Amino acid sequence: MIDTSSVGRSTGGSTGGSQSEHVSSLVSQDYRRKCDAVERAYEEKRYKELAMMQCRELEFLMLDPSTLPPAKRAIIEKKQAEIMRKYPTD
Repeated sequence: MIDTSSVGRSTGGSTGGSQSEHVSSLVSQDYRRKCDAVERAYEEKRYKELAMMQCRELEFLMLDPSTLPPAKRAIIEKKQAEIMRKYPTD
């Protein structure tokens, strides 16, 4: 038979408190690491999305609107000008 009479009791004065603090510290560190990992993943995803958008904008800048009807040409040229203003060449 297993003696369970001492289960749940502190056996060494302040040992229970320091164990509790140690466990709390470990949980806190683990939570911090998880939060940091989530934040890094979010930043990486955001960076990737920004890079994809910039790639699409560069592709859009390569369009030649000269063969389009005047109304469509004006729309394309306006959008290209907006993109160019986003990336100053100074």
